[in-house]
Amino acid sequence: MKFIQKIILGIFFITWSIGANAEGIRFFEGTWEKALQKAKASNKFIFVDFYTTWCGPCKWMADKVFPQEEVGAFYNENFVCVKIDAEKGAGVALSKKYEVKVFPTYAYIDPATEEAVHVSTSRQEGPQFVQTAKDALDPNRQSVRLKKQFAGGERSPEFLYTYVRYLASCYKREEIQEIVTEYFTQPNVELTDTLSWYFTREFVRGTDSPQFQHLLDNRDTYAGLYGQEEVDKKIATEYSYDANGAVYPGIYRPENFDEAYYQKTMEKIKKAANFPGKHFLLKRVHVLYLLGKGKYQEAADHADAMLTTEAVKQKEILSFYYSLTTLTLHQMDDPKWVKRCLQYAQYVAYNDPERDNVSIHFNYARMLEKAMKAASCAKEIAPEAVLAKPQHGKKEYNLRSPKLAPKPKRKK
Repeated sequence: MKFIQKIILGIFFITWSIGANAEGIRFFEGTWEKALQKAKASNKFIFVDFYTTWCGPCKWMADKVFPQEEVGAFYNENFVCVKIDAEKGAGVALSKKYEVKVFPTYAYIDPATEEAVHVSTSRQEGPQFVQTAKDALDPNRQSVRLKKQFAGGERSPEFLYTYVRYLASCYKREEIQEIVTEYFTQPNVELTDTLSWYFTREFVRGTDSPQFQHLLDNRDTYAGLYGQEEVDKKIATEYSYDANGAVYPGIYRPENFDEAYYQKTMEKIKKAANFPGKHFLLKRVHVLYLLGKGKYQEAADHADAMLTTEAVKQKEILSFYYSLTTLTLHQMDDPKWVKRCLQYAQYVAYNDPERDNVSIHFNYARMLEKAMKAASCAKEIAPEAVLAKPQHGKKEYNLRSPKLAPKPKRKK
């Protein structure tokens, strides 16, 4: 028995020591010049996290990704890591030097030349962030070199694949579409091969492209190669993309709503061969169309009916009702619609299986507040604290961390 106890204690202490030694990224504390010296002496690149005090994704990375053990292990071994506030002190000049325009920006710098060899941006999960660092260490994947190669005329399929993966990691949509066009206009491109399927699946948007039409015409062939589920998912995604593009201007920009285009798009979807979610898509978009027309009662009746429609899945209902509440909070003030939409917020808050999803409960609370303010008898039923802005503390109810500085106002 004592022997077993010793083994258990040994395992405990080993586990504890591993946990105690686990750490995330160690950021160098010192001047930029000292960081350059250290990087040169250790023969490492410098990793720079350019951030601002008001940037939500910056704080998310600092709280959720930088502390991860796997992330820290790779970055600490291969880089001298530096955090730079782009709006303070030396950070102002450095962010200008490295042409930082969005936050967060991750720059991987060769200390010998003080030039960036790789630049990435945006919120990234741990594994993706490690891959970004690996790309920075691989001369064939460094973004600066890729850009130079593309500008110099490199257009091989393998190169375009590498380059578009980088652009996708930074969400550079316009540049991505340029690469997609370059790929599919090359001679002898076989649309069903693995590389073409990657480009089609990840980057071809909408149903009007030759690639999507080829997918529809050869649906069984693609399904045999890449699986029925993947093919169906792609088809459903692009019909949804078209439908959203046709209906949402009616809500956000009514003056730009194209009725003829909307009707044409919906007719095309109705006539399309069946795909998963088609029935729900048509119902969802019709509700949005009615909202854009200001037909709130009719829209609510159709939204309510989804709960008793067998063809509509619970997951679809929860997702759509959540989107309706978000839309209403930001875009709609009709009292009767707000009252009906409160029911959708309640349904999501009560029935969503992800009970720790803060946003669904946050939306419900905000809808309750909005409904009370919109009620005709608001002064009679709503507490003064709901109708008026708070006298003390924050004036708006949101999920923004108090550790973040206010966002700068956009220059007109």
